[in-house]
Amino acid sequence: MPVTPYLVYAREPIPASGPSVLLAGPTPRADQPAPSWRPDAIGELAAQWAGPQRLTVLSPESRGGVRAADYDDRVDWETDARPHADATPRSPSSQRRPPGSRRPGLRY
Repeated sequence: MPVTPYLVYAREPIPASGPSVLLAGPTPRADQPAPSWRPDAIGELAAQWAGPQRLTVLSPESRGGVRAADYDDRVDWETDARPHADATPRSPSSQRRPPGSRRPGLRY
């Protein structure tokens, strides 16, 4: 039976301990109607997690599916979340981006 992970969204306090995964990668913007890949990833993590502690999933998206025009204000949160994450898997779509389409200076 899948265990519901503890979900922490952008701009929310990041837990200091326990196993965690940061779902880094492309985030849909308000002006680009595309489905987020993160709900499927959270479901897959919940289905496969077998650790003794509850898994924390750190999502750079806003709680409730609210889309922003830009995400510049969440960069600090994501930067702070990185060292707390035990793993940072990449989204499937970040692997399919054509060369040169990534924004310089950002890690996808």
